[in-house]
Amino acid sequence: MKPSRSFILDPTLRLYLPLWKLDGASFASRDAYGHLCTPVGAFWTPQGYDFDGVDDKITVTHHASLDFGLASFYEVIVFKLTKKDVQQALGNKIQLSTTAGRMGLWVGSGNAFSFYIQSSSTIYTTRAGLTLLDTGVWYHIIQHADRPNNTAHIYHNGRLDDGALAVEGGFSTTTNIANTEPVELGCGYNDTNDATFVCREYCLYAGDITPGRAALLYHDAKRRLKL
Repeated sequence: MKPSRSFILDPTLRLYLPLWKLDGASFASRDAYGHLCTPVGAFWTPQGYDFDGVDDKITVTHHASLDFGLASFYEVIVFKLTKKDVQQALGNKIQLSTTAGRMGLWVGSGNAFSFYIQSSSTIYTTRAGLTLLDTGVWYHIIQHADRPNNTAHIYHNGRLDDGALAVEGGFSTTTNIANTEPVELGCGYNDTNDATFVCREYCLYAGDITPGRAALLYHDAKRRLKL
């Protein structure tokens, strides 16, 4: 299978943000849905949006296409850190009024990428990556919520990068990622743990991903974005 310039027509692609070319007080995502996106504080550069780690974020207005319920999904993010050694939230979709239906992308204080999906303080899954991230380096990271197998995976630059897995209570049949909250980039729960980074591109897909497709997406992004 060859990389396609028309990957945005993929019916499983629910959100596509080529942030290196989306400037303005608000803009539409470049997928089939045209989600309304609003930057707050984060500023555009030719490399992507720059987040200051204080109060910057991009909010993607809620839409039913971004509710995955109990089904699998995966996120693809291309970014570089401008600060490390602190816990930073790169993105989230969280039901603020309860602990239900949370998912988030993180860089921990040990500088490893991690992903979590959570329905309560006692029902969650967290997968950490093996690669320690540095500042000033572009990374292509995929996180995969593999619901049928009750697990999660991380791919770094096209290769499986699974580190420690913490599972408490399981999530394939209990954590319902269907809520009315937006997808947010640059912050975590209730605007906490804001990230200091530059985000070049972000994608959100429905379904599962194979190692072969993960490699394909990386090499396609490497070519398009000159990583």
